[in-house]
Amino acid sequence: MKKIFFIVLTVIIIIAAAYILLPEKPVIAQDLSIDTSDVIAGKFLTTEGGWDKWWPGTKTGDGQYNFKGTKISIDKMTNSSTYLKLKKDNLTFDGEISYFADAEGSVKFKWDAVDENNTQFFSRITNYFKTKDAEKLVGEILLSLKHFLEDRKKRIRL
Repeated sequence: MKKIFFIVLTVIIIIAAAYILLPEKPVIAQDLSIDTSDVIAGKFLTTEGGWDKWWPGTKTGDGQYNFKGTKISIDKMTNSSTYLKLKKDNLTFDGEISYFADAEGSVKFKWDAVDENNTQFFSRITNYFKTKDAEKLVGEILLSLKHFLEDRKKRIRL
């Protein structure tokens, strides 16, 4: 009888901890400083032609990109941001990649996204791990942008 009580108590504690510790909405937040000017950053982040040159995956259509099974679709581009949707597994993140001057000769890129649709308690645990995978992919994409923008020879050739 005591054994069953402790098993039930353990399950309740795990569920309560997951409810308290895991975020209600899946969120991606990545940033990266790149040694480049804000003019060059804008040229390659806020134009579709710029994306076509540095994107590490494949382009699947107008404003549609794929990277390791993750779909990215561009909604809107402004002077300092690109608004997009990232689809991975059953999650759809509405997000923004923005840039701003950091230190002299450096620009900080920030990718923030949230999935407003998946807020159910029981999906929090699985969505947490899926979100971490998506966040790693976003980090890889930003790192690819960094390598491209910091390689002057690549930028000039294109």
